[in-house]
Amino acid sequence: MPDRRRTEKEKQINAIVGSNLKWIRRDKGLSQSEIGKLLEVAFQQIQKYEKNINVISAPKLKIFADFFKISVDDILDPRLQDRVRFYRQHHQDQIDNWELDKALEKEEEAKKEAFNELQNRLAGKPQEEDNPWL
Repeated sequence: MPDRRRTEKEKQINAIVGSNLKWIRRDKGLSQSEIGKLLEVAFQQIQKYEKNINVISAPKLKIFADFFKISVDDILDPRLQDRVRFYRQHHQDQIDNWELDKALEKEEEAKKEAFNELQNRLAGKPQEEDNPWL
């Protein structure tokens, strides 16, 4: 592959991509090693993408985008981080309600399980922990 100099526009786009890759990875709490496994490259390669030393290939960029359920256009967007922060600030009530709903669903499920277990015990039905052969 011929070694050619990158244009200023290419350098700008690659810097945006590297910055957004790093920001998305950190926002999701993942390490460079974990992303490296996803893209089937060493964590050092992820470092190089993030620092704009190496350029990520289009197929790997698509794998990354698909994994995080975002578009490649999002990764190319120089305003991605600002857009996400803005969305989170202005939709915090919806995010909080969604998280609250999920927590309430888990609590409700735990209550149902506890109630069913209590009913079975009152009815004299053996529990799994009482009889390992069930």
